[in-house]
Amino acid sequence: MMINETKSVLGVLGCYLKLDNTHKNKILSLYINTDFRDADNHDAPPRWQVDLSAEIESLRVEFGDEAIQHMDCSLTWLKVEERLVEQVMQIRPQGRAIAIFTDFIDDVFIELSNPVQTEAHFGIPEIATVLTSPCIRQISHYPFL
Repeated sequence: MMINETKSVLGVLGCYLKLDNTHKNKILSLYINTDFRDADNHDAPPRWQVDLSAEIESLRVEFGDEAIQHMDCSLTWLKVEERLVEQVMQIRPQGRAIAIFTDFIDDVFIELSNPVQTEAHFGIPEIATVLTSPCIRQISHYPFL
């Protein structure tokens, strides 16, 4: 990743966290392997979607729906998964992976040019993978950016 790209990504995440910190919310960090060269990603549903569902289910079991209902009492991990899958499908990633950071209201999507292992983290944002993988483009769904 070029230095300017790294600064840009860190700048966006810094603004996101600074604005979000006023609510003391935990952040959902997702890394999804959307590599088109993986034949399993051409299945229906694609492998990345199956892996994402498993990761979200693990978070649901560990934290429960209550952990994400601070802004909307009807929010569930399943609803979060459905919304994010729909958004990834609409974006049609051009890279081999995508990173998503969300507070369950606003999202930051970053396409990565290297494949990653699909994984989910809840709490402090997991940014190590973004810092070590070249970015293709950043797609912000955050009204303040």
